[in-house]
Amino acid sequence: SISVTGLQMAQAYLTLLNNGVFKPLRLTRDDGGVVEAHTRVYAETAVRQVMHMMRDVVEEKDGTGKRARVDGLLVAGKTGTAQKADHRSGTYGSKRLASFVGFFPADKPRYLILVMVDEPSRNQYGGVVAAPVFKEIASRTVTYTGMLASTSADEAADKPKAAAA
Repeated sequence: SISVTGLQMAQAYLTLLNNGVFKPLRLTRDDGGVVEAHTRVYAETAVRQVMHMMRDVVEEKDGTGKRARVDGLLVAGKTGTAQKADHRSGTYGSKRLASFVGFFPADKPRYLILVMVDEPSRNQYGGVVAAPVFKEIASRTVTYTGMLASTSADEAADKPKAAAA
């Protein structure tokens, strides 16, 4: 049996988002805090492949994370459904831990959100229970930060202008 904490999961995915370079989780001030040296722990090609697969989990029609989609934003993520051990019997019982970890924008990540739902009462799958919570948090983050407005302005600036005839 393998057990990890939410912070350990977030650290693993943060390393993926940093193109395979391990940067320890830390609390930061508004100014970004201290810059530290970092070590590559994932190959860049592996990082690109995994990030592409995580994007498909959310963006593909039949992806298990499709409930995490946010209109106007490219999202990537991974669903999870773990069996919980029954400590009395020493076996796995019927209780579950549903999770969804996602990041956005998928092509240039700025935000990572991990949602864990302990012993959901109805459906026990991460894509059904935790992904919609991610969507709500991500949507509010996008609204709060004005991310879509700034992304649209950036895209407009990058598009070539038509010359007047």
